[in-house]
Amino acid sequence: MQIMQAEKFQQQEIRAFMTYLAANRDARHEMLIASGLRLEDILEDEIGETPAALAEASSETICECRPDLVLAWLADNNMSARPQSARHEGQGAA
Repeated sequence: MQIMQAEKFQQQEIRAFMTYLAANRDARHEMLIASGLRLEDILEDEIGETPAALAEASSETICECRPDLVLAWLADNNMSARPQSARHEGQGAA
């Protein structure tokens, strides 16, 4: 498994991403699986949790394990507060 470079996200970026995760269960599951979690574990952890709580925990995991997914989502949704050149720094060949 490739280790991703740590990425610092701005508060407004995190809020937008968390709002998306809270409203999009399937996308949240896909990103968590891409972060190395098993669907069975994800579903078990969701029992009794609110969408907001799930989004907060999920965003932390995804930002730490797969910042590239967050950067791609921000770019695709024009949510990034970064200049275009800063979005692609550190994204070299794997």
